[in-house]
Amino acid sequence: MSFTKSSDRYHIYHVEVSTGPSSDDYETYRPPNSATLVARCYDSNGKEQPSTLDLNKCIANIDGELRWCRDGNFAFSSDDIWVDREGILHAKCKTTNNIQAKYSTLDLNKRIANVNGCLVDTSV
Repeated sequence: MSFTKSSDRYHIYHVEVSTGPSSDDYETYRPPNSATLVARCYDSNGKEQPSTLDLNKCIANIDGELRWCRDGNFAFSSDDIWVDREGILHAKCKTTNNIQAKYSTLDLNKRIANVNGCLVDTSV
């Protein structure tokens, strides 16, 4: 997946999600329940470079709804996590009773930006 947000000049590839250690020795290890946004970003000189952002550090699952929240760790209670071409995060989020799960979305463009070649949460 990739999209271009021309005003910030970045291309989002995907969100890497892990629910546990990989069985593939060649795959990069990701901690359990991680959700890392992976993108190509351009610095102020126009040089392209890879960048990542741990979405667990800025998004929470609050009773089945994705919300901006410092150290929210949304991936611990969410499944089927992905980002679309417009930069909208999608996830199937468990509710507080852990019985139901519902789909929720969050527009990453509202708080995540490319700052000189690095993805950052602009609220920090």
